[in-house]
Amino acid sequence: MKVRSFVLASILALFAAAIASAQEWPLTAPGASIGALVIDSTRTDLSAPQTAITDVPRDTPAAKAGLRKGDIIIDFDGLRVESARQFKRIVAETPPGRTVKMTVLRDGVRRQVSITPIPLRAQ
Repeated sequence: MKVRSFVLASILALFAAAIASAQEWPLTAPGASIGALVIDSTRTDLSAPQTAITDVPRDTPAAKAGLRKGDIIIDFDGLRVESARQFKRIVAETPPGRTVKMTVLRDGVRRQVSITPIPLRAQ
């Protein structure tokens, strides 16, 4: 019985320590955004799946960078973009305020823009 009580007390102490340490570290990063809405492209003329911009609200980093509805995102901060989900994650993991290069395809022409994500909560 003493061993069982000791084991239970040890488990409770470890659990309490885990909860205390979890409060010291955020569970998720605050995140960043460029303000553009994106989807996985359904265009059949592209050789690989791509991510398309569907909306660029005014006064967002995307608008300030000159992005437009219909642009196909090729890369962001040197990372090739393969899906809308991956793109959102890459942007969210970018420190707000850090200017990065982004390549888009518009009317068959590759264009590189500089864009500065803002904190996710600022929109």
